[in-house]
Amino acid sequence: MVRIFLSPSYPINPQPILPYLPTYLLSPQPTEFEMRKRNEKFAKDAREGKKPTHLSRQEKLAKRSPISFWALGVVVFVVMGGVLFELARLIFL
Repeated sequence: MVRIFLSPSYPINPQPILPYLPTYLLSPQPTEFEMRKRNEKFAKDAREGKKPTHLSRQEKLAKRSPISFWALGVVVFVVMGGVLFELARLIFL
């Protein structure tokens, strides 16, 4: 009987695929006790009127500009382009 030992195609002790990831991304899910403590702290802070860590949807919408960056860029391009063409016309013609 002939035995053939094949080596695995992967290393026995593999290095992390992405070693540059922070450790909190690689850690397991927090325990129920930790989650309860964090929830209690958040609820206490909210009752005391401290600002929550994440903005609500309404606060995010209130912070947004009424005009998007693309529209603002087009307006600036048209206005500044017109000014440059007028200056060039006045200087060279």
